[in-house]
Amino acid sequence: MNNEYAIRRSKHQGFTLIEVIGTLSLLLAIALAGTSMLATVTKIGLANKQANQARADIARLAIQFRADVRNAQLDQLHEDSQAIDLSIGDQVIRYQFDPRAQVIVRKRVDSGQEPPLDFFTLTEHCLPAFAVQDRQVNLRLTEPDARNPWIIQAVQHD
Repeated sequence: MNNEYAIRRSKHQGFTLIEVIGTLSLLLAIALAGTSMLATVTKIGLANKQANQARADIARLAIQFRADVRNAQLDQLHEDSQAIDLSIGDQVIRYQFDPRAQVIVRKRVDSGQEPPLDFFTLTEHCLPAFAVQDRQVNLRLTEPDARNPWIIQAVQHD
């Protein structure tokens, strides 16, 4: 009897092909779900990093723009309201929106071929426009009908 039990038991050791295929299918499904989640988390992290960088650049833009306007004379507001020239001493500084790169470029106009002084990356939906009222220069970074507009205000000193 013992011998018969050992023979029956030895015939059923191991896994059947169906069990192996089922287990591999389950592991494949888990791996695909994990890869998909990892890709989504990575994409969200990258988008957050870009948005944080744009916010930091906008804060930097606000500081630099206010400092330049404070010490400048308004030279020219361009027709499309996407560029403004400021005279600071013997220099002319231009702030200009580049829609292809989604940046505001700060550069010297009178210096010929010199590279831009600075770039300020904007968020995806920014649509900047400059406006001048009396001695106040406004830089609106959002659409005119935005619920919470981003506006940088700078005042010229005498």
